[in-house]
Parts: sequence; structure tokens; C-alpha cells
Amino acid sequence: MAAGRLEDLGELVAADDPGACAQHREHLLLDADGSNIYRVRRSRIDHFAVEDGGSFRFVRSVFPGGVLRAVLSNDEERLYAATSNELRVYERDAESGELAETDFRGTISAPYTPPVPLAITDDDAYLFVFDNDGQRANLFSLEDPLNPDVLATFSSYREPFQLNYCRFADVRNGAFAVDVFCPGMAFAVRWDAEAGRLELTDSMIEGEADRFNDLIPNFGAPSFGAPVGFAVSPDDRYVYLSTPHHGIQIFGRGSRPAGGGDPDLVVGPPSVDNAGPGPGESFTLSASVRNRGSAESASTTLRFYRSDDAAISASDTEVGKSPVVALAGGAASAESIKLTAPSAAGTYYYGACVDAVQDETDTTNNCSRAVAVDVSESGTDDHGDTFDAATAVSVPSTTAGELEEGGDKDYFQLSLASDATLTLETTGSTDTYGTLFDGDQASLETDDDDGDGRNFRIERDLAAGTYYVEVEGYSSSTTGPYELNVRAD
Repeated sequence: MAAGRLEDLGELVAADDPGACAQHREHLLLDADGSNIYRVRRSRIDHFAVEDGGSFRFVRSVFPGGVLRAVLSNDEERLYAATSNELRVYERDAESGELAETDFRGTISAPYTPPVPLAITDDDAYLFVFDNDGQRANLFSLEDPLNPDVLATFSSYREPFQLNYCRFADVRNGAFAVDVFCPGMAFAVRWDAEAGRLELTDSMIEGEADRFNDLIPNFGAPSFGAPVGFAVSPDDRYVYLSTPHHGIQIFGRGSRPAGGGDPDLVVGPPSVDNAGPGPGESFTLSASVRNRGSAESASTTLRFYRSDDAAISASDTEVGKSPVVALAGGAASAESIKLTAPSAAGTYYYGACVDAVQDETDTTNNCSRAVAVDVSESGTDDHGDTFDAATAVSVPSTTAGELEEGGDKDYFQLSLASDATLTLETTGSTDTYGTLFDGDQASLETDDDDGDGRNFRIERDLAAGTYYVEVEGYSSSTTGPYELNVRAD
């Protein structure tokens, strides 16, 4: 085998394996000498011993219940596991690799479905736990490694498509800072021991410009599926992120994150609730302003523009504006306006630019990219593009639909008369992406390809009530027919 190349050596079957690996809800931990493997899955942690010759056998399982993520301490004497609502600690036998549960129970508020990123510092002094879909950072002191103690929390960073599937976190070598990767977004949090607080030090969102004004590529926003794999180079300078549809993305780590600095306002990718209105029909244009710097920004104005091309600038036709409040470092403000489609059919481009503020680090990244709006004479759609226009479906039912044009979204409304396990899935050749919302229109779960072929499939235990389903294509150019299947067990 040539140096540096990978070779497929086939599959290995573990003797007495109690269950098979399935999809992306599981992950593996390997100890330093490669003699023990731990498979972390929804209900338990399975321990396998690696035998001479490379085969391996099942040893035993521990059952934290609803385990989402786990990490080994660097001295390999303990394993820390996050369940759906608790942090638990296991002692590890150095010779056999077996795990023994301790009495420690630390309360966290992790979601039931997505994994929870965990990361531990090189010296085993601190443990980072990210809960609330990754929106909240918790720092635990491991001075007493069997009884982690919460030192600080940080929960001011929130982005719409950060929700669900914040999957991976890694502490930088020699630093009390951790990088976290979520669908289409990454951020860094640093522990300031002198001030006794956690602080956001950097962040990036796909579709925005990075600090070198290069466009950040797609790496897992909802339309593209959550990241599925993660690795760090031995020198800690590069992060490798595997995505379902955009290959392996490589991110370079700059200097060690530090506090201080000035504000830096950026505008996230804009969106519309109807990408194919008829002439004179109304639609909503939305964009989010975020302070990527660490110092608070002054209040300012977000201006919305219509352009003849995909490049948005302040020289385009202004179609509206919205005030933006002062933003703390890492904070964001979502803004939107109601617009009327032009009277002439054609493709129009919309976006937004935020007015610069005093002491802003970089003012060349204050404009968003464009979103296309195709105005057609027909302006017809089989299902509504908003919650208010959602098509009512019964349970169970099968409903035909079609994504008529790129960016089309179809909304459906359903009601459960009693608590049930709801299954939603599409069938057909169209590559769909689905989102389940509660009655307050808050996202509960998303999926890309867990169904047949490239269809989405969502299965979730729900209480009685009203729910919404959004069906869209995995990319902004996806079109085609599908059938939405709904059932409750």
C-alpha cells in the first residue's frame, strides 16, 4: 500500500455483538493503545476488547439510559457520558478497560434526539458540555474528577440553523478554548479564569465571509444535512469535517482565541417565505445581523436591497430598512420586512447590508449574499409556503406534493388526538428534507436521508396537539414530485 493512502480491509464482526451499528446516532471511542473500543449508542455503551490479530469481542454493556455522547479522560481512568438530562461519570479499569458507574449525577438540559458535544482539556482539568441543542456551553471543573463541579455557563449565542445536531467539539492544545461544529455554523468558546466566565471568541456561518473575506462553503445547514464525521490533525492546526453532500471540509485554526477586540457586524444569508410569487403578490424577506466581534456594537440599521444580479451592495435599489439594536459580542438580531413582488415576470435578487458602527473591525463584510425570487405569471403552488397557508392532513394519510421550483417549501398541518409516536416520511425520487414543528412553530426535529433513497424520515414521540411539517429540497435547486406519508402508533 502506498504511503499516505487508505485501503479498505473489509468488515470485522465482533463475537457476541449485542447489536449492529445504525446510522449517525452512534459513535466510537478508542483507547490510546487500541486495545478497547466503546460504542456509544442511544440506550447504552458497549465495550469491545481488541484481540491479537485485529479481531474483537464483546465484553459487556453499561446502561446510562438515553446516552447521547461520551468522552474518555486523557489519562483514560474515567469516561464522562451525557444522557438526555444528566452528566454521568464512569471509572475505567486500566487493565481490562471495563467501566464502573459512579454515583455522580450532574443535571444538564440536553435535547433527547441530537448528540451533545463533549470536550476535555489536555490536562484533564476541565470538561466542556454543550446542551440545549448546543446553544449553551457548560464548563465543569475536574479538580475532583469523580465529582465534576459547574464553574460557568454561556448561553447568549443563538442562530436559527444552529438548532439540532450540534455534534462535535474539540479543545485546542494548551488552551482553555473549545471549537464547536453544528449544521452550517461553528463557534469558539474560551474560559477566562481571571474573570471567572466563559466568552465567545469567534464564530462563522456558511454563506458569510470569513475574516479573510473568503466565502465560507456549505458544511451542513439544514438543507444539506448535519455534519457526520470529525477529526483533528496531530498538530492541532486543522479540523476535518465530513458532510453528507459536500465532502470533507478542512478548516484552519488560527492563533489561540483570546478575549477583547472590537465589534464586527455581518449579515447572514437572506431568505424569503415565497421564492416564486406571482406579479404583485406579497412575500417576506428576512436576514439576521450578527456581531462576530467580542465588543458590543452600537445600534444601527439594516437596509434591504433588490439587485439585477447576485452581488448585493449599497448601490442597489433599497426596498426597505429595519432598526437593529445594540448587539453584544456573538449576539444576533433577526429582521424581516414585507415586500410586494415586481409587476413584471423575471428573476430578481434580494439581500441586505448593515450600516457600519463605530470602531468596527471590518466593514467590507457588511452585505449579505443574494437570494433569488422568480416572479412568474402563474404564481401557483400545490401547498402553502407558510405556516398560515399550511395544508391540513389527517393521521394517517398520504398526500401528493411537488416542489415546483428551486427554493419551494410545502407546509402541512396535522393534529394528534392523544400521545403517540408520529412517523413522517416522503417517498419518490425527489431528494427531500423535512422539518417537524410544534404548534408554536418551533423546530423539533429535522432529517435529510433517513428514509428510502434520499427521502427524509422523522419518527418522534409526541404529546397530543397540533404540529406542522415543512417539506423542501436538500438544495436550493431541487425540484420534483413526492408523497408525504403520515402515521401514528
